[in-house]
Amino acid sequence: MVRKISLKQNILNIFILFVMFVTLTVGFLSVYSLYQSKLSTAERSQRQVLIQVEQEVEKFLNEIEQNATYMLTNYQRSSMIIKSIVELNPNISSVLVLDKKGQIENFYTTSDVNIYKGFDYSLKRYFIEISQGEQSYWSDTFFSLVDEDQSITYSFQMPLDKVGVIFVKLNSLASFCERYKNSDDSYMIRLLDSKGVVILNQDNPEMVHQQFNILNTSVFKDLMYKNAPYVMGKYKGINQNRKNMGMYTTIEKVDWKVLVREDYDILIGSINEIVLNIIIIALIFLLVSVYIALKIAKRLFKQIDQYTDNIAQISAGNYAIKIQDSPYKEFETFTQSFELMQREIEKREESLEESLNSFKSLVNSTMEAILIHKDGVCLDVNDVAVKLFKYDKKEEMVGKEFLHFVAPSSQKIVQYNMEKETEPYEIEFLKKDGSSFISIGQGKFLHLFGLKLKVSTVIDISEIKHKDKLLFQQSKMASMGEMIGNIAHQWRQPLSAISSAASGMKVQKEFGVLTDDEVESSLNSIMKSTHYLSKTIDDFRNFFKSDKAKTTFDVTKVTDNVISLLASSFKNYDIKVLKEYDESLEILGYENELTQAIINIFNNAKDALLELPRDKKRLIMIKVRRIKTDQIIITVHDSAGGIPKNIMPSIFDPYFTTKYKQQGTGIGLYMTHQIIVSHMKGKIVAENSMFTYENEQHYGAKFTIELSVKK
Repeated sequence: MVRKISLKQNILNIFILFVMFVTLTVGFLSVYSLYQSKLSTAERSQRQVLIQVEQEVEKFLNEIEQNATYMLTNYQRSSMIIKSIVELNPNISSVLVLDKKGQIENFYTTSDVNIYKGFDYSLKRYFIEISQGEQSYWSDTFFSLVDEDQSITYSFQMPLDKVGVIFVKLNSLASFCERYKNSDDSYMIRLLDSKGVVILNQDNPEMVHQQFNILNTSVFKDLMYKNAPYVMGKYKGINQNRKNMGMYTTIEKVDWKVLVREDYDILIGSINEIVLNIIIIALIFLLVSVYIALKIAKRLFKQIDQYTDNIAQISAGNYAIKIQDSPYKEFETFTQSFELMQREIEKREESLEESLNSFKSLVNSTMEAILIHKDGVCLDVNDVAVKLFKYDKKEEMVGKEFLHFVAPSSQKIVQYNMEKETEPYEIEFLKKDGSSFISIGQGKFLHLFGLKLKVSTVIDISEIKHKDKLLFQQSKMASMGEMIGNIAHQWRQPLSAISSAASGMKVQKEFGVLTDDEVESSLNSIMKSTHYLSKTIDDFRNFFKSDKAKTTFDVTKVTDNVISLLASSFKNYDIKVLKEYDESLEILGYENELTQAIINIFNNAKDALLELPRDKKRLIMIKVRRIKTDQIIITVHDSAGGIPKNIMPSIFDPYFTTKYKQQGTGIGLYMTHQIIVSHMKGKIVAENSMFTYENEQHYGAKFTIELSVKK
């Protein structure tokens, strides 16, 4: 049972919820817009700083490479060039020239360190890379033994297999990055080398001195691995584990990462006060809106209470009550509609009675017999059913089991379909006198008065079945006439051979020259011919047998028998039959009916081919092949030029023919269609198409038969 609720309470709840929804939505969108605006501003600021730092680093590295180029060009003229490079460039602390063995050949440094010519640097990475064929190499950061400070080196190939090494200080880069600070006075910039080692962190210099590696921290996992360069993301800080917002870029020459960052809580904290003000305003708006909603609802509910009282009196039978006018247009329309409804109730009751009587008349005027039953018991029938089943009145049928009217041959399938809806199918029914008739039946369910009823419709097709049987017999007789003609063709040659052998023995006997060998030879010829005649009789007799039950047979043998039966006729008219078989294919069906169907198609092709001139090739190609594990295809293709498009849709209709009356009955292809589709549950399609034989294209009609293989 559905739980009842108050309409007034429901309207009021919806009204208040709507106001709250609008208020909260506007507030949320305002906060969200403010939040996105703040993030967008921070992102633009960080991107601008990142671009400037990236450009400064690129400029810094380019200056070192330019000094290396200058040294490479001028060192052979003056080895003292390295002194001017160190003294004129504050970013360069030392320059070494190593021989091909990695030992110091020449050097200059501003630091007071103990290094001498001949020191071995062959195991240093910057020497190994150049000695292995690299033209130049930027090292990772390290604490130099030359100036005992964090440095990087730029090494490069020099003439005579020498290696130049420039030691570079990062002080100027650090000074440049110190310009950029956040609102909390923390530094924005971090520099990392290719291995994740901290190069620059003014907020925590110890990380630089300890060469702290942050490759496995949130900086890489949550920012650099997940985001592309110049895309802002959130990650945890290195030291205090606080949330940061930042972005990065990569310096391609040295594979450094430049990171710009800002504390997330400080970034977002600036909007907290604004958010608080928005919340206060939203609450005030919400309270005012609820108050207004209550005032509106009170006026509206007063009118609803009045209508509720009026409707209660009307439902109690007081139809004379007058509904008071309402100041609201919608309620006024309701009042007018209700009064109109009162006047229409009586009219509709009368109309309903008339519709019921009309429905009963409609049911009784249909061509179908209609039986309504529930749980297998007949509840009602129409007049057509009473007449069809030969009962005197419907009361004789009502109350009987539905299966009482079904013949034993159809009891099983009807019982199977009793509890489900069905498409039309054949059923044998019993009349009151015990006689039976074939019908097309169909069952559908109907819900009426709270009951699930089965409505079965029945159409008597006994006369249609009888006509089909006559058509089939007519087709059989037509085929028999053609077969007799084929017998005449096929018997002519063996009968001639028998006559010649007998006449020859008679003449030889009269002249006394008949020998035992001649007698034996002539008798063998006669026996061979009579055996051929006997086989021909058996073939034709098998063709005219009636199929009572389905049997398993080989389709290729059926087609070969058909070709054998018609061989003489085809030969007489210069018709050549071509065969293509995939394999021996067995199906379950009616062998003689399939034989007749194929003969009808062959005869149709033969009649069409006879219209061709003698100099044209008269061909019939038959193919039997398997297309699936459970299906085979038989195609018969002729070279007679095809079927005209305007008659193609009618070729399977009964009595349709394009021949003279004495040449055709118009039932051959119709019966072929009936045999394939109705009897053997297959498909047949006709079309025009090309086929190739002996490198020539031939055009004609093509019949395709699809049958199911024995399961």
